[in-house]
Order: sequence, then C-alpha cells, then structure tokens
Amino acid sequence: MSEHRKFFDSMAGSWDGMIPPGETGRLDKILDSMNIMPGESVLDAGCGTGILFPLIRKRIGEKGKITGLDISPGMLKKAEKKFPGEAELIEGDAESIPVEDGVFDRVICFSSFPHFKDRERALKEFYRVLKENGTLHIIHTSSREDINKLHAAIEGPVKNDRIPDDDTMNNIFLSAGFGEVSVINLNNSYQASARKV
Repeated sequence: MSEHRKFFDSMAGSWDGMIPPGETGRLDKILDSMNIMPGESVLDAGCGTGILFPLIRKRIGEKGKITGLDISPGMLKKAEKKFPGEAELIEGDAESIPVEDGVFDRVICFSSFPHFKDRERALKEFYRVLKENGTLHIIHTSSREDINKLHAAIEGPVKNDRIPDDDTMNNIFLSAGFGEVSVINLNNSYQASARKV
C-alpha cells in the first residue's frame, strides 16, 4: 500500500485540476438517487481532497457527521485546507478502519474502490462499521470500462487497479454479509450498492 500512498501524495497538489468539467453536477445527481437523509453519519472512504464533502453536507445538514478516510496524508491536508472543520479526517486504509463497529449510516466510495488492495477485506470492514440497515455505495462518474482503460494507461502503482465485473462484485458483496446488492454500469456512471442486513 505504500506505493499507492506515495502515488496519491504526489498527486494531491494537482488533483482538483484533473476533475473533468461537469463532474460535480453528475455527482450531485448520483447522490440524489441515494436518498441520503438529514442527520446521517457518513464515511467517505478514499475521500481524497474532499470533493464529496459539500455535496454530503447539504444532504445531512448540520446535525449529520462526515468522516473522511484516506491513505494519503497529502490528500487529507488538501481536504482540510479546502473544507476546514467540515469532516473528521482519518489517515488509514479501507482494509483496517480505525473506528468502532456500527457507527455509520452510510459508506460512500467515490473513485476509490479499484485502488483497494484487498477488496474483500475492505468490504468486510465497511460492513463492520455500518449500522444495521446501513448502506454502502461505490460510485464513479464514468463507466467501468472507461475507468479500467484509464488506469491501464497510467504508469505506476494504479496501472492494474480495476473495477471487477458484475458477478465478482455481487459475490464479494454477498461474502462480506451484504444483501440487496445492485450494480449499474452506464456510459457515464458506475454505481454499486448494498445494504447491511
């Protein structure tokens, strides 16, 4: 994981400049479909520079709580600078989340899931930290095919990071204990979700 940490640290300063035009609008529509409620506690897993923070906040209100988790201290530093005090920031990886069991209503992974080294373990951790009936969302603003092609074209530690096919995703959700699995791969977005049952 240290190679991924170094890679994302090196990208932290220029990360926001690589956000495609219209991405925030597409994210807003995806989050609209999640039915996020006021007062929820949300883990943004692989939060990067915090692009989701204001979108989550407008849905959960002041009584809700955002926790941002990322392996890159550089990304977290940028997130704190952009959105001071908006979220509790935790440096760590998704395979060993340093929080108690059952504390989040929702876990959202935006553009981060392919980079988890042990995806099965990460999903089990998400299951652990979710409350009963809590929901996990894995989202991208491009299709699985486009994301996989993008990573394949990048030299370095993310070159082999992929979104698995639908059957594999379904199986790892189920093996982690989740139910109500949904995988939707469209031309301009990818959404996989499941509920802790």
